[in-house]
Amino acid sequence: MIPTYKNRDKVTEFFCKKITRSRLAAKKRGIAFSSELSARDLIELWYKQEGKCYYSGIPMSFDPSEQLRLVSIDRIDSSKGYEKGNIVLCSYAFNSFKFTFPKDKILEFISLIRRTVRVGVCVSEEGTLPSRGTGQSAGLDLYASSDVAIGPDSIKIVPTGVRMSIPIGFYGMCVGRSGNTVKRSLFVQTGIIDSDYRGDIGVMVYNASGKEAIISKGDRIGQMIILPYPDITFEEVESLDETERGEGGFGSSGR
Repeated sequence: MIPTYKNRDKVTEFFCKKITRSRLAAKKRGIAFSSELSARDLIELWYKQEGKCYYSGIPMSFDPSEQLRLVSIDRIDSSKGYEKGNIVLCSYAFNSFKFTFPKDKILEFISLIRRTVRVGVCVSEEGTLPSRGTGQSAGLDLYASSDVAIGPDSIKIVPTGVRMSIPIGFYGMCVGRSGNTVKRSLFVQTGIIDSDYRGDIGVMVYNASGKEAIISKGDRIGQMIILPYPDITFEEVESLDETERGEGGFGSSGR
């Protein structure tokens, strides 16, 4: 969640603790930390950067369990200390990686994995162009192109009236929407749309409720995520490397 002014107390609390820890860490490393730099300066940076990593544009988090996206402070010019005008907020991942790889190489890599993927699309008169619910949504909403009735404990394919040409090296993954799952007990069966498929994209919907479900034309019934996949080459070997788990199967790692 990206904090807003409505929960500013959480933002203030985080950065008050953050600047204290950062000041102590800088002292241990022998790096100057300006006495004029305050939590207020970090808060202003947070809103100025709209809660996104200065380098990658990835939304950051205040949740310690999301360590890779956790907010971190970085110096623009490493020859100087932590002072106003020489700091930015970035993800913990970027701040950590730059100790191993040059900053320009990390930025080059980020630009590659975040590059715009152009997908050709044909939409029927009944269909609706897939769209993102918000600017940071990973999934593209898929809309029903016709009315569909799904009986209880039944599954049907809901048409979207959309056809795509996904670039080679990528695939589309159809998944559900939490609102439909929680409110209507409608579950989308995960589907893969290969880059060479040119037919209408249908969403497989299972009705787990005890009554008939009516999907109306224009309803958001699922979403698609466009993902890259590697070129796989299998290499037959005599044996596999040893691991702690070994041949342990279902349930072997505990509850």
